Amino acid sequence: MKKSLLLGLAAVMGMSLQAQQLTAATQLSHPMKRQSVTLSERAEKASFAAKKAKKVSTKAEAPVTDQPAGVLFDNMYVTSEAYGLGWGDIYYQEVDGGYGAVVVGDDGCLYINGPLSQAYVWGLGYPWIKCEKVEGQDGVYEMTTPQPYALDYGDLYYIERLKFDEDLESYVVDETNNKVRFSWKDNTLTQLDDCFVGLCDETHDWFYMADNSIKYEVNNDKVVEIPSQGYEPADIRMDYKDDPEDLTSEDKKMLTMYAPLDETATAAYLTGLEPNLPDAAVMYQGDEATQQVIFPGGQYLGVDMEYSSHMYLLCGDAKVVGSGDNAYFNYDVTDKLTMTFDEATETTAAPYPASFIVNCGRSKLYIADEFVAPRFTAIEDKAATPADPTGLNVKESSNFDIVKFVIPDVDVQGEELNNKKLFYNIYYNDEVYTFDPELFVGLDAPLTDVPYGFSEPEYDIYMSSSSKVNTIYFYDQGYDKIGVQSVYRGGKQENRSNIVYYHRSTSGIDSLNADVRTVKSETYYNVAGQKVNADASGLVIKKIEFTDGTTATYKVIK
Repeated sequence: MKKSLLLGLAAVMGMSLQAQQLTAATQLSHPMKRQSVTLSERAEKASFAAKKAKKVSTKAEAPVTDQPAGVLFDNMYVTSEAYGLGWGDIYYQEVDGGYGAVVVGDDGCLYINGPLSQAYVWGLGYPWIKCEKVEGQDGVYEMTTPQPYALDYGDLYYIERLKFDEDLESYVVDETNNKVRFSWKDNTLTQLDDCFVGLCDETHDWFYMADNSIKYEVNNDKVVEIPSQGYEPADIRMDYKDDPEDLTSEDKKMLTMYAPLDETATAAYLTGLEPNLPDAAVMYQGDEATQQVIFPGGQYLGVDMEYSSHMYLLCGDAKVVGSGDNAYFNYDVTDKLTMTFDEATETTAAPYPASFIVNCGRSKLYIADEFVAPRFTAIEDKAATPADPTGLNVKESSNFDIVKFVIPDVDVQGEELNNKKLFYNIYYNDEVYTFDPELFVGLDAPLTDVPYGFSEPEYDIYMSSSSKVNTIYFYDQGYDKIGVQSVYRGGKQENRSNIVYYHRSTSGIDSLNADVRTVKSETYYNVAGQKVNADASGLVIKKIEFTDGTTATYKVIK
């Protein structure tokens, strides 16, 4: 986020990654989600001792973001060894199933899309990096570095060939060789030189992202398709164990089952296991004689750009590793998951330790989501009036207000609702508010009815998965009151809660939140990170530098 999240980074990140031993880097078992803090802000707020003062680029260089002319190989399956910049640490990852693309250019060159696998975490895009054919070597191309990789709110970053520094504590630009060779044969890209290619700033300092052993292959896996006829959708609830310290603790998730209308059919389908791919289906087969259903492991779900990865449904047996605050689930992968129908409880369940694993890639555990001992229960589709929103609180400040509230997923009687049919509206004074993608850039289209649990990539609108608190960074501040209302569409009816209002303070801005620092300079950028004039129209990013050396970034509509 380009907002209050940054206020806490200095305390959390007050260490220099340059001084860390790379061999001690944490290896992640769960992927980092894409963030929306700018790389420049992150470095400043993190107080990286090794970072040098930024200088304004005078070069005309810019990353190649338009797809080059040629033959496109899209949605390729990427593997590599990588370092990435995380929250408070540098991490190491054996990438499996990353997203990538290659263009065999009409100009005889080869173009690699986004070869720095962990750059997606900080929203640095997917530039095309040029590789020129090596004469006399069949299928060999070389990348000449540096090449522009990302323009991050005025700061230009490059891809460079790297080597260890003298103390073996970090990477530095390899001044003896600026070429990296790749092989392109049988529609497969393979890095030939044993070196890291990484992200560097304009001073040629390494910016904590790098890859080695890069390989792009065509992914021939196909997503599961639900037949267009002969299947009827029905909502179900999945309960599952969510706490390795307490195996009696459970959470829930609403899914959609597609059951066959033909009683002789043995295959059925399920959607909703992957939140960023809500329509991704998995297939399961039923056995009437044993009252069992079987989910094959390894089913392909598609590409989730929040993780920049090909996603798969794996099956496994859970095991608790560690204890106390360090406890977590790990898994022995299995080829299937078997569930049994219980007529007495009308549930279909898999006993512990059987589990579903939503995984980045097919070959290594890199877990995006996990459902231990899943249990399915049918949901009755009935009309209900949702309970009123709770905890509405607005923190007012000079450039945006932070709106927080909870949408209970129960009705006025306290009965559970199907949260797939639960929405909320925001009221601006007495009018229903529509979120405009020009201001809320993480949206693809205007949004009025916000689904329960909705989060968009820029985190201007999101719900915490743990606390269930919704947060909105609200830029339209000309209201006297702001309200929130729950909307439930069940049983072929729409029912609404009362509108819960917050009334804006008479003083306008809470003095505790007012910005009292002295402004040194103001710089404006468009959403692509290009510097623009202060009078530019539309949505612009305003970056303020204060005399105390700190900075702040805001969205502005003109």
